[in-house]
Amino acid sequence: MKRDLAPPPEGTLIPSAGTVAGLRAIDSTGARFELRVGESVATVSAALIAEYQLAAGKVLTPSEAEGLSRSVCRLRVFDKAVALLALRARSARDLRTALRRRGAVAADANAVVDQLQELGLVNDAAFAQAVAQGRANASGMSRRRVSQVLARKGIDLRLADQAAREAFEGVDETDAARAIAERRLRSLGRLDDAVRRRRLHAFLVRRGFSSDVVRRVLDELLRGHRDD
Repeated sequence: MKRDLAPPPEGTLIPSAGTVAGLRAIDSTGARFELRVGESVATVSAALIAEYQLAAGKVLTPSEAEGLSRSVCRLRVFDKAVALLALRARSARDLRTALRRRGAVAADANAVVDQLQELGLVNDAAFAQAVAQGRANASGMSRRRVSQVLARKGIDLRLADQAAREAFEGVDETDAARAIAERRLRSLGRLDDAVRRRRLHAFLVRRGFSSDVVRRVLDELLRGHRDD
C-alpha cells in the first residue's frame, strides 16, 4: 500500500524560512488552497491562511514555517480520512489503522479521528448498529457471530454486544439457523448422511450458532431429509 501520508525525511513540507510566492483556491468551495513557498507546494485551509496570515510576499520565520508544516501534514491526514469515510463507514480504530498504514504518524491519526468524532463523522455506536442490523437481516449469522465481527472492526465489546442484541431482538436463532441450513442442504444432496451432517455442522458453527441450536437443527433437517 502506498504510504502517501508519510512525512518527508526532513520532517517539514515548508522551507525553514522563505517567502510566500503564491496562494490560489484549488476547489470551488474555497476550502483548500495551493500554497507556494519557494519551490515547495502545499495544500492549506482557510483556517491556516487566517492563522498564519498567509499572503503573497509574506516572509515566514523559521518557527512559523515549522508550525505551518506540521499543520499541513495534519490537514493531509484529515483530507485522507474524509476520503476514506466517503468510501465506507468505519469505526474509530479502523480509521486510525487505515491512516497509519498510509504513513500518518500516530499523533496526527489520533488527533484527526478525535476531530471527526467531535464532528459526528465517526460514531462507533451508530456504526455498530448499522453493521449489526445489516448482518442480522441478510447474512444468516448468529447474534454471537455478529458481535465478533463488530469486535474485529474495532468496536468495544460491550458496545458490540449491545448492538448485536438490539439487531436480533425478536429473532429466533433456531429459525434463523434452520433457514440457512435448509438452503445449504440443497447443495449437499449427493453426499452421504455422515458427510452431509459434518459439513452442515461446520457451516452453522462458523456462523456462530450455539452447539444446542446446531444439534437441534441438524437432527430435524437430516431426519426429514432421510424420510424423503
